[in-house]
Amino acid sequence: MNRLLVLVVFVLLPHTGCEVASRLHTSPLDELIDVAVDTKTPMSYAGLSQVVAFHKQIISGAKPKGRAGFESLMKMDVSTIVCVDGVAPDVKTAKECGIKTVHIPLKYDSPSASQIFDLTTVVARGRDRGNVYIHCHQGKHRSATVAAIVSIALGSLTLDEAKARMHVSQTSEEYKGLWEAVEQTEVINVFDLLLNEKVYPSIVQPEGITSQMIAIDGAMDNLLRLQDANWNAPTNHPDLVGVAEAGKIADIFRAIQLSEDAKQYATDFEILLVNALQQANGIEEALIQQVPTEELNTYIKRVEQSCINCHSSFRK
Repeated sequence: MNRLLVLVVFVLLPHTGCEVASRLHTSPLDELIDVAVDTKTPMSYAGLSQVVAFHKQIISGAKPKGRAGFESLMKMDVSTIVCVDGVAPDVKTAKECGIKTVHIPLKYDSPSASQIFDLTTVVARGRDRGNVYIHCHQGKHRSATVAAIVSIALGSLTLDEAKARMHVSQTSEEYKGLWEAVEQTEVINVFDLLLNEKVYPSIVQPEGITSQMIAIDGAMDNLLRLQDANWNAPTNHPDLVGVAEAGKIADIFRAIQLSEDAKQYATDFEILLVNALQQANGIEEALIQQVPTEELNTYIKRVEQSCINCHSSFRK
């Protein structure tokens, strides 16, 4: 009789790994993952990479890939995902797995005081339900920075401890604004967090392609300013950081690639987008690695050419 009952339950339930596991507490919950807070290198699991625990309940990493990534999060007892990437999180799969999502997209410069307060509030609330997984695209820079900031703001880590975990996450020193934000973080009064009644969105839809292209143009202008100053911050724009501008371009291209607007164009548009994203990723990585000026000049020419190729075919 019991075996028949189990069979009926499996027939009636949707055949998705997360839903079955969350309702019947079978695999993947039978193999829990405990991400140690003292690992010296980022950890990888099915569908997850760059996983680093800053605190036993605060974990940073890359965007979950497919259902396997969410099943790994379930094994980690993650009940809340905080996405700080420009690209929206997979809310549908997260919901199927019983995981709450909050989307607070960040740029590659210093988060504002209000963003830090919001992020700290969200993580503090999330810890009441289980573990919190903070992710950007790569899991190296923005997500690790937020994990560090929130850990300090909640009194879970000292500044030195938080920075040490950022190094494990491989957060580049080139993102000066991110590191400065961590340096300036202070503990937030828990009563202020409790009094915050703000409701945070599970998803923030990216702006239309026209607005996104304008933002790309602005970031490209800043990269060209840096190039004119021999890849140093020009005196009239001392706050410019090349890797942040390149990261912004890559972020927007990813958002466009996944948008409904992009589907209205011919297949050629998608091919051009893939190439543009590849070139943007290339110059971002080159700036992180601090390659010679001549190589940077080659990379920026490739980015410019990818924009020209797209504009010549689709710009109206």
